[in-house]
Amino acid sequence: MGDAALSEADLAYLRPAAERARQFQFYDWTYQAIGQIHEYHEQWDDLLTAVEQLEELTDRGYPGYAISAYIGLGRLEEVQRLLEQGDWLPAEDATSLEAGYLWRGFGRLQALQGDLETAYRSLTRSIAIFEKLESRLDIARTLLFRCRVLLALSREAEARQDEQAAFEHFAECGAVIPIGYQPL
Repeated sequence: MGDAALSEADLAYLRPAAERARQFQFYDWTYQAIGQIHEYHEQWDDLLTAVEQLEELTDRGYPGYAISAYIGLGRLEEVQRLLEQGDWLPAEDATSLEAGYLWRGFGRLQALQGDLETAYRSLTRSIAIFEKLESRLDIARTLLFRCRVLLALSREAEARQDEQAAFEHFAECGAVIPIGYQPL
């Protein structure tokens, strides 16, 4: 077989692989946007449905959004089940959106469990990841969660700073404050 025939055989193999990768990336981007919309509007059942659909299309898990949906639905036992199922803790240097969502989800769960210092650290990690990714809407949402944790820790001045920073990020994005949020 000559070089040209080998090149054609390689291309015949790579073209479908590239198409699958492109479809996977498209699904990932689309469902990330759908997930953000459902999370923003606190449509927890719809968020879970979107997570399940994405997992079917991509054959991988999206625990960050699932954790958020389960917390929103008050199904903390499902969050615990998810955490026990796999090693979801992102690496220290992880900078993906999913890592940011996971740290935010962990922080929310830890706050609900009364572990406020750990919740503060998890939410701070989430914010740092979203800042590296310049994901202002995610920064703003996470700042509001951390604001509530700071308030519970009796750190009111810092809570107000987080809330103000969140409001500024929402304004920069042209977004409104999440439904149901009660300002300090």
